[in-house]
Amino acid sequence: MNLKKLFILTLLLVPGFLLTSCDKDDDKQNPQPAPAVAKCLLTEVNQDSTYWQKRYFDANDLLVKYDWKYYSSLYTTTYVYNSQNQVVEQTQVQTNGPGYFYMTYTYNNLGRWQKRLTYTKQNGAPVLNRTTSYTYSPSGQLQRKDEDYNLTGDPSTYTTYSFTNNKVVANSYSNSGVLYTIEEFEFDNNKVPSADVIASTYGNEFFIPHNIIKYTLKYGSGVVDRSKSYTATLNFNPAGYPTTRIETNGYGDVRTETYTYSCK
Repeated sequence: MNLKKLFILTLLLVPGFLLTSCDKDDDKQNPQPAPAVAKCLLTEVNQDSTYWQKRYFDANDLLVKYDWKYYSSLYTTTYVYNSQNQVVEQTQVQTNGPGYFYMTYTYNNLGRWQKRLTYTKQNGAPVLNRTTSYTYSPSGQLQRKDEDYNLTGDPSTYTTYSFTNNKVVANSYSNSGVLYTIEEFEFDNNKVPSADVIASTYGNEFFIPHNIIKYTLKYGSGVVDRSKSYTATLNFNPAGYPTTRIETNGYGDVRTETYTYSCK
């Protein structure tokens, strides 16, 4: 290329470069506002003909009650919160039968569950049934859960947790240290249906705000329970919340769960 052509080519390129540079400077001086993200509260859940829920929220968007059905049994679950909007009491009543659970929660300085006390009803009065204690790493990641069914102060069973990328492995042991189940959870990077409601409301022990897309249950011997292991595919609304969840277990049986929201 001779010098004349090179000079002409340079003149053609410079205005475009200047325009591009000016556009970038303008962007820096006049940043565009972040797009508004819809907040959606999960109001209904339906799973084939087996299961449904209807949820109720207060003026602060805290879940205070949900009615639900599992096969022919009807239940109502209610919550009481403290001043930090943490669940401190949970009551589950079977409205067409005797089922009853009452649970209280205490928290550590990271806002994670420290202990849960579970009561059942005997002769019309709540009686302590079990205690559940949680241990975390310094960063707040769940490491261990101890269940005391005999109220002796020592765990009847305990579960340890390990985290790698989007996978959690939970190993459960008897009080003598015999491994009896292994649970593997794999997560996606999308919102869960209850993303805008306090995690403690839903017993989110992992504190990972994503959907489980694969679950594998193994006995201590390593044998997989195919009836309870599954993979899941999800469809999402424009706000990023799942609207349909389709689970397929190890035998190929399929169940579909749908979610309905009130979005703001």
